[in-house]
Amino acid sequence: MNSKTRLLPSLAALLALPLSALAAPVATTFTYQGRLDYNGAPATGNFDLKFELYTEQTGGTLAVPALQTSRVVSGGLISEDLNFGGATVFDGRALWLEISARAVGAPTFFVMPGRTAVRPTPYAIHALQAGSVKDGGVTNISLAAGAVTSAKLATGAVGLAQLNVGAPTQLNSVLAYNGSGLRWLLPQDVGQWGPSFANDGIVYSGKVGIGTNTTSHALTIASTAPSWTSNGWIGAMALPNASAIAWVNNSAGQRFGIGHTNGGFAMFRTASDPATTGSAATTDFFVSDTGDVGIGSITPQARLDIAGQNALRVAGFQPTMTLTDTNSNTSTRIQAVGGEINFFPGSYVSGNTATYVKINNSGNVSMTSCTIRGGADLAEPFAMSHQGVEPGTVVIIDAANPGKLKASTCAYDKKVAGIVSGANGIKPGISMIQEDMLEAGENVALSGRVFVKADTSAGRIEPGDLLTTSSTAGRAMKAADHGQAQGAIIGKAMTPLQEGDGMVLVLVTLQ
Repeated sequence: MNSKTRLLPSLAALLALPLSALAAPVATTFTYQGRLDYNGAPATGNFDLKFELYTEQTGGTLAVPALQTSRVVSGGLISEDLNFGGATVFDGRALWLEISARAVGAPTFFVMPGRTAVRPTPYAIHALQAGSVKDGGVTNISLAAGAVTSAKLATGAVGLAQLNVGAPTQLNSVLAYNGSGLRWLLPQDVGQWGPSFANDGIVYSGKVGIGTNTTSHALTIASTAPSWTSNGWIGAMALPNASAIAWVNNSAGQRFGIGHTNGGFAMFRTASDPATTGSAATTDFFVSDTGDVGIGSITPQARLDIAGQNALRVAGFQPTMTLTDTNSNTSTRIQAVGGEINFFPGSYVSGNTATYVKINNSGNVSMTSCTIRGGADLAEPFAMSHQGVEPGTVVIIDAANPGKLKASTCAYDKKVAGIVSGANGIKPGISMIQEDMLEAGENVALSGRVFVKADTSAGRIEPGDLLTTSSTAGRAMKAADHGQAQGAIIGKAMTPLQEGDGMVLVLVTLQ
């Protein structure tokens, strides 16, 4: 700081308010005057001046951005018009003015010691707002009792927005006070509740409450004013939406509903309230708007959809369920007798038990005939003694691992056991295993049709040729030497293979 530079401010800041201000908007500029000394004498020359308003006499923060100007000073006297803004700055709080100066071209401003308190004259700028009060400027504390009367309010000055009330939903509605706020009511309803209106009910925006003045439904009857009594059942009625009614037993937490937020007709007897929460309890009973019935489900996927572990129980002597095809007028019956389940076909008549399917209590199934449509061979799962045995591989008995099979490795092997099922998408029709006694693994076709990996090492293969094991691992070939082939036959070829390697359809007949 250059100690040879100092500013002697005047003790008064003059507000520039000409008489013409009465006819035109008043400016927010006031004039500051002072004297600047430089090198012990009144300053003369070009100087930069900076004016800053602070909220404290020392320290504090700037109230507004600083004002800076360049001025030719003569005889040390300065006079500067300052405009920091209007009433948002001079709003009644105390402010201090800090001035800095430097000779033009000097690198640094020098702050003059001691801030100058802003005296009351600039605060008169606040009076500019007397003609337009800012929002929230006048509170109930600022008004004396009875200061504002209807005669002092312009027509339309107070509307629904000022009263924080929505528009009425019905013609001829009137505003009424219910103890906590204003509500729209029809004229015939205004006086019916008397002094206890706040506890007795409400009509608001088309919603009706009986026994309550807070309702989110079209009609709510509070539990303090029960709407229905029958055999000790006492509850309340609510309308969760335009087509729903629910009776609520508050003490037991039970519900009975007609209508549902998912649509349709629903009845509930649960500890929760799906009609309002949208969630389902396991004991819900629901009828959709398409006529589907859900028990334990509010989204039935069939005419009757029962959800739960113990989903259906039919009790009685030899209980029977009849399924009738109304198009052909035939019926299929399912009957439980002595722990067994019997299925009677569409030709069933009373007393005729000649043809049916039976499942006894040991899991055994008996029937007149059976058609398998999902596969083409009879297979048995065998454990393999090595990895990588693919469908279509010829396998043999592994003498080193009793009970297990492995891929064949030599021609005319009498230990041949079959072909791994599943090649080319032909799956087993029946797979047999006694799980508690035998180790399971890959399905090996013992009979039927499967595809086998084959080669023409013994000549090309034609339909009807007997096939045996090849010297190529896991492959089949034509049984050209019938003497060697005894006991090593896999089956008969049903498709040809002209040369090389390929898949051949085989009718498995182990010999």
